[in-house]
Amino acid sequence: MKVKISKYTRSLYVQPGEWFVHNLSSGSECILDENEVRLLSDCTQQEYDVLPDFLVQLLDMGIIVQEETDENACLELERNISQYSFATNEVGFVIAPTMDCNARCFYCYENDTRQDCYMNKETQHELVNYIKKTAKGKKKLYISWFGGEPLLCTEMIQSISQELISFCNDNGIEFNSELTTNGYYLDQLADRLSQYKISDTQITLDGFKEDYLKRKHYIGCDDAWERVINNIFVASNAGNHITIRFNVDKNNIDSIKRCVKYLIDDQRWNDEVSLYFYPLEPNCPDSYSNCTPFFDDSEYETVMNELYEYLYQCGYYNNREYALDFHKLSLPCYGATMGVLAVDYEGNLYQCQHLLCRKQYAIGNVFEGVPVTRELLRWYDGKVSPQCEDCEVLPLCQGGCVTKPRIGQSAYVCHMMKYRLKVQESLKIRMYLKGGERNESN
Repeated sequence: MKVKISKYTRSLYVQPGEWFVHNLSSGSECILDENEVRLLSDCTQQEYDVLPDFLVQLLDMGIIVQEETDENACLELERNISQYSFATNEVGFVIAPTMDCNARCFYCYENDTRQDCYMNKETQHELVNYIKKTAKGKKKLYISWFGGEPLLCTEMIQSISQELISFCNDNGIEFNSELTTNGYYLDQLADRLSQYKISDTQITLDGFKEDYLKRKHYIGCDDAWERVINNIFVASNAGNHITIRFNVDKNNIDSIKRCVKYLIDDQRWNDEVSLYFYPLEPNCPDSYSNCTPFFDDSEYETVMNELYEYLYQCGYYNNREYALDFHKLSLPCYGATMGVLAVDYEGNLYQCQHLLCRKQYAIGNVFEGVPVTRELLRWYDGKVSPQCEDCEVLPLCQGGCVTKPRIGQSAYVCHMMKYRLKVQESLKIRMYLKGGERNESN
């Protein structure tokens, strides 16, 4: 029996005499010299039982594997195990207490489902009971507050959180939650985020002030830019993690760069603030799709290169080299497991937050539960497309979006790691070399 180089092993030149070698499936990485790279390249000639010590180390790291290993089958098995072990040990709910919002982002996929409606007391009561019943006997409970704008329902968030935290404490269940918000009302909850165990708050900034306000179209909020920026820094400097998402199209790249520099140059900038970029997709109403210069997914890699290179130039990674690490996923997203469901303000249950309030996709409700059907189980087969099986980044995405293919959409399915892979590798090598220069100067 012989060995072979794993299909997920990548080798990159660093500098004379050094190569960066890493494996996307095992997560292992190392620096090899010219001779070691040569031994790695020739490893297919080696018998498994008589490998030299160096290749045994690479085998243990997953850089090389046994020749008979079917790496795609291994990943599929891991997905299946994760799907059901997650549902056995954990449970999560993405809760949209309202689809109302004080902003009107032109691209929002919820524009055609937005309603000035809020979860009533009866539904709130049934939701809490349903969560408790579902979480009973689990090890972890996870809540994600979504919308609409969930902070229009701050009292409800506090009430439900308090009840669930108390339930988890009484039953030995680990509780964690996160929040997705435009940030305008974050000051109403900023000093209690940790109290309600909200470990991460995601806020969208799609450019600097002028572009931000044009895209958000806040209603009766003349101080929106200043207030959101201040809320970000107040909350983060109090020890709360804030993730800022920049939605990108062809019109706002320069404005986003300006916003990035503005944030990093602010004296309040701190390590609790993380940034990432995501291209807008034409999934909003046709009237917007026709006038908005969306990037085609074939352009994503170029866009990611430009923006993450700019982060590097701004010094974003100086104290956060960990942000360049590669992380294997066990599941593509929570939509691939029966352990997580999305809930709308009426108590309807969905497999994905992007289906909220589209009642044709509801699989049950908090009043009656979820009937198990063959159609439902097809969401959880652990399969990926033939195209994904041949993709070099499969361990980092596990097949990308689960929802779109299930509802007949074939475009914009891939995980953004596919397009960030090369720039992330490049920046990781540059940070390594930068560290070497610092050590030499010392």
